[in-house]
Amino acid sequence: MTVEDQTHRLDPEDVVITHGTAGNLVVEERGGYVAAIDPAVTPELEREGLAREVIRQVQILRKESGLAVSDRIVLAVWGDPVVEEAVRVHREWIAGEVLARELIIGEGNVHGEFDAKRVVQLDGRTVHLALTREVER
Repeated sequence: MTVEDQTHRLDPEDVVITHGTAGNLVVEERGGYVAAIDPAVTPELEREGLAREVIRQVQILRKESGLAVSDRIVLAVWGDPVVEEAVRVHREWIAGEVLARELIIGEGNVHGEFDAKRVVQLDGRTVHLALTREVER
């Protein structure tokens, strides 16, 4: 028997390709491409998402308050402990994004008057935001 006698040609209709997952991965296939992601939200991802939402809400408050794009602010954030922790972890990033020269976290640390205030819900968590334009020294 020769090698030619032992080979069998497979046609496309002879082959079925299936995609499976291990664990909790979510798999999506489109246009010949396959992607698999782990949908689990770690505490780190949750904190980063909350920090992004704080930034977004502060930017909205800045705009509604009539601040110039380059105005520096003093920002206070307080409310839900999970959000306060997210702000602590991402303090420098948040301050840089919203041009806050000072970022106050926790209601007990908030003193004085602010130009604008807002209460928002972030993933069902109540958060207070307050800002004032920093006066040039």
